[in-house]
Amino acid sequence: MSKKTFVPAFTPRSLKYTIEKKSSHVWNLLIHIPMTLSMHIQDHITSLYRQYTVMPGLSCSTLPITYTQHYFAHEIEQDTQKFLYDHFIEESIHFFLQEHAVSIVNWPRLQDISGTAANGYTFTVGLSRAPQIALTDWQTHTFIAPKRKNYTDLDIQVESFIATLQNTKSDTAAIVETGDWVHFSAQLRSPHIQAPLHSTSNYWLRISIPTLATPAMHQFLGSSKNTTFSIPATTLTTNSAAQTHTDYVFDITIKQVVKTNKLTLSQVQTSLAAPTHTDLHNKLIEIFSFRSDVSLRKAIIEELFYSLFNAFRFDIPPHAITRRKELFLEIMTRTPDNSVYTKQKHFATHLTLLAETRLKEEALVDAIAQKENIHATSDDIAHYLSLASHDRLKEFLYFTPLTEETLTTDRPCSEHVLHQVVRREKTLNAIIQRLAI
Repeated sequence: MSKKTFVPAFTPRSLKYTIEKKSSHVWNLLIHIPMTLSMHIQDHITSLYRQYTVMPGLSCSTLPITYTQHYFAHEIEQDTQKFLYDHFIEESIHFFLQEHAVSIVNWPRLQDISGTAANGYTFTVGLSRAPQIALTDWQTHTFIAPKRKNYTDLDIQVESFIATLQNTKSDTAAIVETGDWVHFSAQLRSPHIQAPLHSTSNYWLRISIPTLATPAMHQFLGSSKNTTFSIPATTLTTNSAAQTHTDYVFDITIKQVVKTNKLTLSQVQTSLAAPTHTDLHNKLIEIFSFRSDVSLRKAIIEELFYSLFNAFRFDIPPHAITRRKELFLEIMTRTPDNSVYTKQKHFATHLTLLAETRLKEEALVDAIAQKENIHATSDDIAHYLSLASHDRLKEFLYFTPLTEETLTTDRPCSEHVLHQVVRREKTLNAIIQRLAI
């Protein structure tokens, strides 16, 4: 077992990261929360438990602190650990992976929490390392892209679509309305002090009235770029079913507003990297030309991966395939046709092949992105979300977050999650442009 420790200046209370290499494809990432931070959170949660109830016979308005610490010890520790994970550990995992260019398959999985608040907690997270792919001279590889159908009506449909975009006026005011995506920064702060507890985190939120997660999220409506306000910390937790009650707040600053209901011609041209009318026409043909219910866009991507997998051969660890199958099955349980699919004769075989294929596609694209130093910017994410929010243009997108609910949920999505999928989409487009003949 080998260990290497990194101490990046992630926050004023820098977290310590330690890597334990269990095998070539299984790593443990240990993230140590210092005592100063864990005790601060624990003391705050303890003070809230003192106000939970007043025992019969007590004349005081709050429970004695010694009694609270003893009687609610287990609940306080659980809430402290959960708060630290929600607001520090998840962010730190993504930070570490990007900072040290570590490619993984599937999401990290929390395995253990050790230590105490008085000594600092250590969170152990399991990472499934992506396979190492030899990409020697990958740019010299080519593939023959499928051709469009030459029906005249396809060109008419595309020109009609372009005309519709030309008639859409841009919204210069950029006031947040229903259907918009909002890019904002958030700084966690105790209500008793003005100094933030950690550095700024960035999120994206789809404004989907009337299904916004909490009343606090309605403060986004009517706001614009550079608007600032505060919301409860629990509003931005990823698990709404098990929130930890605290008085902490997030100081919010609006950074960008994406008007998905008013896509203009220039926005679509920028999103599709099609600067001229001819370029845009040829690009749109990819989602208007279908063969056997498969769009030309999807056919091009399928042919690309078929060609690349023949040139660059590698395997995905079995445990990673199993985890992805578990995710697919979990998603399917929420669909009405779940029982129909699962009863098919070769369902298990097809599910395994699908999981392996998806993992290989992601691993190959991530490897090329890392080799070519491709990164996604906030503008790239805005373009991706614009396409994803349009019923027709979303056909251009191939990669989606592990759970597609990320794009439809009423809860904020961390920018780190979107960065990963947008980077893959950006890399895929670069590969097609470079290799297609």
